[in-house]
Amino acid sequence: MNKFFFLFFLIFICFLLISKINFCNYDLFAKSPLSFIIECKNKDYIYLAGKKWIRSVPHKILHSDFNKNLRYSKLATKELIECGKNKKIILLIGQSNAANNVKSYNYINNNSLNLFNDNCYLLSNPVLGTTGTKDNISVAISHYLKKDDYIFLTAAWSGSSILDWGSNKYSYLSNYVNKQLQFYDRKFNIDLIVWIQGETDMKLFDNLDINQGPTFFQEMGREYYYVEAFKKMLKNFKPFLNKKTKIILTKTSICRSKRSKNINNQQELIAKLSDNYFIIENTDNLGNNFRYDKCHLNEKGVDITARSIAAVINSIE
Repeated sequence: MNKFFFLFFLIFICFLLISKINFCNYDLFAKSPLSFIIECKNKDYIYLAGKKWIRSVPHKILHSDFNKNLRYSKLATKELIECGKNKKIILLIGQSNAANNVKSYNYINNNSLNLFNDNCYLLSNPVLGTTGTKDNISVAISHYLKKDDYIFLTAAWSGSSILDWGSNKYSYLSNYVNKQLQFYDRKFNIDLIVWIQGETDMKLFDNLDINQGPTFFQEMGREYYYVEAFKKMLKNFKPFLNKKTKIILTKTSICRSKRSKNINNQQELIAKLSDNYFIIENTDNLGNNFRYDKCHLNEKGVDITARSIAAVINSIE
């Protein structure tokens, strides 16, 4: 028995030395990679399976390079419809509250389409091309639109940082959007962008030592990196934008936490960059009565947010 224990202990020590794992709570990683990062943020180095994480968000480990197989793609219940001409593209991006992670009412009056892999389908929950298997706010937005000539490209990724969309190094998510817009022998232009994101950046970077953050975070500064990353993302989308492209942002940072003034302030700064940018004020004002888990929007939260977004779209179209 003693020999078995000694052998087990020796193997364990060798594993630690090879993998260089420190003593963060690795059970937490299995439940939430983001929580794991937050817990370990004060350590100079974070190790997992021999890979060192320092001054960079661990995109490849955390999101598996944003594998397309993790996006919702079940077509069995989807109705294939001709995309048609003169349709306007609404790009819905961000993180989980823009993905299939919300709960919504059953909106039956909906004639919008959902663009996915070179085809259009009648927009229905859960939508195609984003993560999660619950409902999506796009269906609620469509319900309140006065016109029915919209195609939604739903490409949000749960838990994503703005640096996953635009930075000096990683552009996995914006690259996916660009590929979706290359439609056979034609190219779609983005008429509207709806951006619902901020919770991850609030948790990752609001209280992080600036020297521990990604190089982009360090170079741009805590108070402005979000704005600059957003600009980088738009630059990635440039081939599909035009002078009339409208952008709607929500004030979003709450997820089982207090709101982030830092993230909200930068979202306001983005909204001031152009007369074509609009901001929805009420999202971070929604308390737990509007969220089913203190983070993701429930039926009431989705409805009030969708009404606000649709009202802006109706006013500018």
